[in-house]
Amino acid sequence: MSQTPDWTPNVQQVGGDQNEAMNYVRSLMKEGRNDEARAELQMMMEADPSDTRAMLAYGVSLVREKRLDEAAPYVERVQEIEPTNTTAALMAAQIGVRGGNSEYAEANYHKALQVDPRNMRALMGLARLHSQNKKPEAAIEVLKTAVEVDPQSARVRRQLAALLRQNSQADEAKAQLEHALAANPSDTGTAVQLANVCMREGNKAEAISILEKALEGQPGNRRLTMSLGRMKLRAEDYEGAEAVLRPLASAERGALARIALVQSLIPQHKLSEARSLLARSSRGNKTTSLVHRLYGDAFVEEEKWESAEQSYRAAISAMRQGGDTLLAEVDAAKAANAGATGAALIQIYKDVFAAKRAEQVAARKDEDPRARRRARRAKRQENREGPNANRRQQVLQRLAQQRNGNNANGQAPGGLRARIQERRAQQQNGAAAETAGGSAVTGEVLPPQGQGRRGNGGVMRNILQRRRGNRAPQN
Repeated sequence: MSQTPDWTPNVQQVGGDQNEAMNYVRSLMKEGRNDEARAELQMMMEADPSDTRAMLAYGVSLVREKRLDEAAPYVERVQEIEPTNTTAALMAAQIGVRGGNSEYAEANYHKALQVDPRNMRALMGLARLHSQNKKPEAAIEVLKTAVEVDPQSARVRRQLAALLRQNSQADEAKAQLEHALAANPSDTGTAVQLANVCMREGNKAEAISILEKALEGQPGNRRLTMSLGRMKLRAEDYEGAEAVLRPLASAERGALARIALVQSLIPQHKLSEARSLLARSSRGNKTTSLVHRLYGDAFVEEEKWESAEQSYRAAISAMRQGGDTLLAEVDAAKAANAGATGAALIQIYKDVFAAKRAEQVAARKDEDPRARRRARRAKRQENREGPNANRRQQVLQRLAQQRNGNNANGQAPGGLRARIQERRAQQQNGAAAETAGGSAVTGEVLPPQGQGRRGNGGVMRNILQRRRGNRAPQN
């Protein structure tokens, strides 16, 4: 059953017949030659002022370049010529969403639904728009309509369940997710979301059971395994969490799993291994604060209060936002409780961590997931175009020049590594020939490589030893 993915304008959606001219335009746009494509489309529109396919394609090319104000008139013109064209209405709605014009977007979603009340793209888009505009009741109603259109869609029911839970309708949210998981047993997102709903309601055993059953059908699923490990941590089943997380932590890209494994080891007083894992952990912007805090937790287990406080202060200082403010709050609380020492002093820091966590959860609850993804993309783009972009480009150019120079000199294109591999292959071929034909020194047939010898080094040692034996004095 279709999962109704987010709709984005696509030239292939602009009409029925795919004639040669439109195929050529699509190929130009695929190659990023938008100016040439628009020139072709302009000629098509001049030849036929009612060519709605060319108008839509022209609008698509402008939308892709974020020239929304320029794209809107072309899409609106299509709607005037073909009032029943749902693709044009959806494109206009997307222009409104991307341009921050909610009223324009909503009006065009409704235009699409007037033509086709079962249009899932319009229903899902309108629901997201209501959610972004803090209208959860309206979004819920739209999603309920979408469920009637596609009852088996896990994605629709997940979105509906999220809104229902935010609207204090946890039981109905759980029912939606249970239906979605029954219809889509292999849908990882539904299983994780349902387990989280159960955990928030205090049903720890049920939450863990849901994830374990999902893993039976998808053994080795990293997301399910990680979610199960974290769920066991929240249930304070530290031994169970360790057993689940340890295979993930040994993976090359298991940084988050190692952090979670440390969280399971510290309560079990396995502090040496915990510190060893922390020492291997990245000190990047996202993990520095957490690593310091876990060091502090380990010191608390040993009742080394001074070392624990130092680690906690470092954790607060390393927070990306509000660290200085939180430290000021801690110092004020310490001044108000001048006699607090040991565990009582540490509790001040733990209260601050708990308050910060609650603040982050509340902020995440109110934040639109799509806005969060857009912010992450913008951050990545900023990094690519930031102050180090020129330096990075210079390094890449220098490496490319080195590769080109190696190719011009007849060297292997892979550089030093490729030359080493080539040398090893030559040595192995030489060893194989010697094994098959016998020793050039003694004439005896040598055993196959790996039997009685350790690779090429063993072959050479045996040859040298036989040479020395041939030169030994005769009795």
